[in-house]
Amino acid sequence: YTMQMFDTSVTLQNCTPYKDRFSVAWYGANPYRSDNWCYLQKSINTCLDNKIWYCFVPAFSGREYFYSKTLDIKSIYKGNYAFCSLKFGGEGSFWTSWVSTLHYTGTKGSAYNFQLNKGSEFGPIKLKGPWKSPTGNDSTYFSYNSETYKDISGKNISNDLYGITIDGYPPLDGMTASGSTGITFNDVTVDGFAILIALSPNGITANDDIMRFNDIHLGDGYIGIQNGQAQEKDIRFDGMYCWGNVYCLISIGHAGKYQAGDYSFSNGNIAGRVIRLFDISASGWYSTHVDNFFAESIREVGVISTQIPITISNSTFNLNPMISKNRIVLWGNSSMIDISSSIIGYNDGLKTSVWVHGQMTIESNCSFRGGQLIFK
Repeated sequence: YTMQMFDTSVTLQNCTPYKDRFSVAWYGANPYRSDNWCYLQKSINTCLDNKIWYCFVPAFSGREYFYSKTLDIKSIYKGNYAFCSLKFGGEGSFWTSWVSTLHYTGTKGSAYNFQLNKGSEFGPIKLKGPWKSPTGNDSTYFSYNSETYKDISGKNISNDLYGITIDGYPPLDGMTASGSTGITFNDVTVDGFAILIALSPNGITANDDIMRFNDIHLGDGYIGIQNGQAQEKDIRFDGMYCWGNVYCLISIGHAGKYQAGDYSFSNGNIAGRVIRLFDISASGWYSTHVDNFFAESIREVGVISTQIPITISNSTFNLNPMISKNRIVLWGNSSMIDISSSIIGYNDGLKTSVWVHGQMTIESNCSFRGGQLIFK
């Protein structure tokens, strides 16, 4: 799986995989090249053209596949995007000392895009980019807001550099609304992009249903997860781990068509430097639900504006005690925001009050670390 067999000028027809996979190394991709884009994309295209399911990325311990342009899983038929399906993945895992790693060197666009995919799979893969989040001591870092939180790599990277996009391109005819369905992500790390994972950012497509994100590891970025339109249904994150510097972990209803989809987030460990966990605006048909999240050293739980039920349950939100404690940590606009069986507070051993603002329903089974809840 690790040796080159073909030049990229060779187009394979009616070929079959070795065992169950086609290796990107066969077209020349290897971690010792400065730019692997053409070798990686040629391998993807060959798999799609020959209906080979598994495009395989061998792992090299301590080495990365550098590439400069977007890798696309897409197919074009009669002038527009057609359904396509592919498994793209490597070996190892986040938890091992080695894992198949792709390193995007571009400063615009998306590192990896799924366009009108049906049933594709992705992972295990580590995807790295050039974005560098702000740093500094707690009083400096947690004072950043959405306007001042910018890349510090020195490469002048804007806040629209994406790691993974699902339906990132507008339709070729400018109007067809079909989107992706049934993509599964397993053991995927995304680190070093302004927007780490974005669904429907083109603002036109109206599907992106039945997505499964399992064991997702998020590193440095401006936004962790960003939705794009109201027809995103049955989007499930199970196991989200963020140990990087991120301004907002989950942003719903603020991009694409500026509408909320149906999202559930279960089993999260947020132990990096996330400033804001949630920024949710829901006014249409679908809701957001959070369960069994643990977050430490955050500035705030977030801002939630909704006309439909949103639930947060069985979660712990430890607030950073090294900055002003007289700060609002949660904003809400409706009693339909329901928080139950959860802990919010400063883990400093003191009976410090927790300040919230607006309307929400906080059940009596919630705890505030011995302090009191104050509505400001």
